[in-house]
Amino acid sequence: LVPEHLYLFSESSIQRLLSERGIVHVEFDDPLAEHDMMGFGARRAIPEATPSEVDRLLESSPAARFTAAVLDANSLVAAELDALRVARMGAEIYATDLRTALTRTEQAAARHADSLEAIIAARDAEIVALKGVIAGQ
Repeated sequence: LVPEHLYLFSESSIQRLLSERGIVHVEFDDPLAEHDMMGFGARRAIPEATPSEVDRLLESSPAARFTAAVLDANSLVAAELDALRVARMGAEIYATDLRTALTRTEQAAARHADSLEAIIAARDAEIVALKGVIAGQ
């Protein structure tokens, strides 16, 4: 849970809360942040607008142009977040590949250490045998 939120609502609880206050037309949209919820409510039906009508309305006044700028900025942020998610997935795959390579390297090092220990043990045995030959002369 995000610590600054005082109340958390589901879509159905928001619809119930608003309908108790006469706001019966409620629509939900994609939130600006992943953990948020965005919705619109009205006492009358919320009209649908074509993309060209939306563009015309968003150019109709300074406040509307500001709204368009905020929506554009949000689109850019959303694109950056998507790029970061893709990059994170790539980094996670890379990290998994590195862990696999490290495990294989450790396994190979252990095999080589075992081989070296066997060679050292054989050389030690040869040294003991040579010392016996030298002592026996």
